[in-house]
Amino acid sequence: MDDMLKEFVVEALDLATNVEEHLLSLERRPDDSDTLNALFRSFHTIKGGAGFMNLPAIVSACHLTENLFDALRTGKVPVTPAAIEAGLQASGFVGDQLKLLANGATPDSLAAMPASLEALVTQAIEGGAAAPAAPAPAPAPVAAPAPAAASTTTADGLDWEALYRAVVPAGTLPDAPAPVAAPAAAAPAAA
Repeated sequence: MDDMLKEFVVEALDLATNVEEHLLSLERRPDDSDTLNALFRSFHTIKGGAGFMNLPAIVSACHLTENLFDALRTGKVPVTPAAIEAGLQASGFVGDQLKLLANGATPDSLAAMPASLEALVTQAIEGGAAAPAAPAPAPAPVAAPAPAAASTTTADGLDWEALYRAVVPAGTLPDAPAPVAAPAAAAPAAA
């Protein structure tokens, strides 16, 4: 590896390590503008050096992630767990690429940015631009079973209504429903 590339890799790895620390700090303090600015600058700096070194996968990942942090720091997108995860994934990808270079890989042997990473970061960027989702409707209250009108002593000798009333808190029982007449027997169908 030539000296310029080696120097870039060392500096970029240091920045990538700082990015992870900043992201974890941002998770605790999402409104910290200094941290948001530092994240933006880190990706911007790595992107610039990667462009100069002709490392297109790193440039693509940094450019897209730089867009995410620009949107976060300007308030266009809220700091969410999804945005932090996207930043961590992008930082991990860039760090892995830099480690490969540090271990002797040639720039042209590096893989392109995975489509899944691009989708994750893009979704984090667009997630903030989308209209807020309507709140989920509250679940319908479940009606307590109505107690029977008369004693419900069954063949097993238990009074089920008395048992029910014993376990349901007082004042929450509905009034006993009016007795319902048994349905009339259906007339046999004519053949």
